Amino acid sequence: MKQRDQNTATDEKARIEDMQRAEAATRNNEGLDWHPKLFRRVNGGHGGSEEGEEDLDWIINAKVYVVLGALRCSR
Repeated sequence: MKQRDQNTATDEKARIEDMQRAEAATRNNEGLDWHPKLFRRVNGGHGGSEEGEEDLDWIINAKVYVVLGALRCSR
């Protein structure tokens, strides 16, 4: 990306996504219950804590704040 080589960046992104899909399929086939570290399922619907966010599958599960111009996450 620093070299502005969009073709290589696109190829690498696709490689990473393919690997993630394969890992997800393996977890699914083995019946493993997996939860991401920084995201959780949306609690939408009437009266839910994220009412109005029903179009989202996942929502960040961390406090995000800016420190001296840098983005930081805290769980």
